[in-house]
Amino acid sequence: MPRSILLRIIATHRRVRLSTVGATVALSATLAAGAALPANAADGSQYWYDAYGVPAAQSEGWTGAGTKIAVIDDQINPELPVFADANLTISEVPICAEGSATSTQWNTGASHGSTSTALLVGNGEGQGAVRGIAPEAEVTFYGFGRGDAAGTEDCGVPQEATDQRLSRMGWGIERAMNDGADVISISMGATNFDVGDEGVISEAIATGVVIVASTDNSAIEPVDEFPWSFNGVVAVNAMDADTNLQTEDTEPFDPVTFPATTVVALGVNFSTIGGQSGWDSSPTATGASLATPLVAGMLALTKQKYPDATGNQLIQSLIHNTWADDHALERDTVGGFGYGAASLTHLLREDPSQYADDNPLMDKPWGSPTAEQVAAVSGTAPTPSASATPAAVEVPAETDSEMPGWLLATIIGGIVLVIALIAATILVVVLITRRKKNITGGKK
Repeated sequence: MPRSILLRIIATHRRVRLSTVGATVALSATLAAGAALPANAADGSQYWYDAYGVPAAQSEGWTGAGTKIAVIDDQINPELPVFADANLTISEVPICAEGSATSTQWNTGASHGSTSTALLVGNGEGQGAVRGIAPEAEVTFYGFGRGDAAGTEDCGVPQEATDQRLSRMGWGIERAMNDGADVISISMGATNFDVGDEGVISEAIATGVVIVASTDNSAIEPVDEFPWSFNGVVAVNAMDADTNLQTEDTEPFDPVTFPATTVVALGVNFSTIGGQSGWDSSPTATGASLATPLVAGMLALTKQKYPDATGNQLIQSLIHNTWADDHALERDTVGGFGYGAASLTHLLREDPSQYADDNPLMDKPWGSPTAEQVAAVSGTAPTPSASATPAAVEVPAETDSEMPGWLLATIIGGIVLVIALIAATILVVVLITRRKKNITGGKK
């Protein structure tokens, strides 16, 4: 069976690893010039908050007010004190059939979803003292609703998703778009997808919805993982306070690098909400799951300040304005930093409208969706990618004996186009021949 018509997500992974190691406090000044680290940075709690200059941004009124962020995760406990007074809505229909988007009983899924959401709108209360980067944003939570520890327990696909040939993740993205999200934050990834998912991503790109998704926490790259490896999606990896990429859990502790990474952000040794002993504990954790909502929040704040910017322009600004200082657009596909470290201060000082209204992330190894697919949704002609020319990337060979559905469709379309061109050429030759006869001796 072709890869693109698989009807079920085989495994969905969370992007977080528990850790008991404290955070390094020597954060590079290239992230937020002049930002002082908070006193509690050493215990691995909220060192990112001052490092990114969040207090200064919020004091100027950039809190995410007026923007809509969707969070797609497993479960959430909305009764936690960290969400008091937050503009938080829980979508009542779970992504998994017979699941539950909320859980007041501690489990790994609810802890994961609660922490990732608190990094957007948390008030700093309760265990972990997690604060949000966009506390006044309107956040809607879409839960898979499984709560299992490993994140791989299968669950039923709702009939509505099946009817549209969507995976569970694709259905969640579609619902978020239909509900008016400006930015979608996804700290999960799926190893397989359905044929309709390419259309959902195409629609997001065409309508200006920015999807921010976490990469894997393993150095072995699943080149086709959904959604972060798809074209047009902002793929986020985690780095530590010394701007080193997160590493593997086991020796030799290699850095986790992916050629398709868009940007990196802080996500090492963060305080989380809840642990094995319940909601009253707060272990530290590492992973792209934690970096992803911070980047989503940065884009929401930028959207608030520059409301006329399109989704494509927000992504353009994100990749052009990494680190703290101005620089030429550059891309690291070997070291795994992508376009660099996301910078809130840099984003806020540059108007995104100066950039082309083209999605610059249309050249990932997986190659889907294509510019033609996006153009078909938007009703416009496809435009070339505005990204920097990437380093050569070796794409693993297709393991399926059958080619992906989108590739087969492209080949068939190409054949039809060639036939049409040949027919048109014959017609032109005939017309020219007739015209010559008229000019040289025929009747006018």
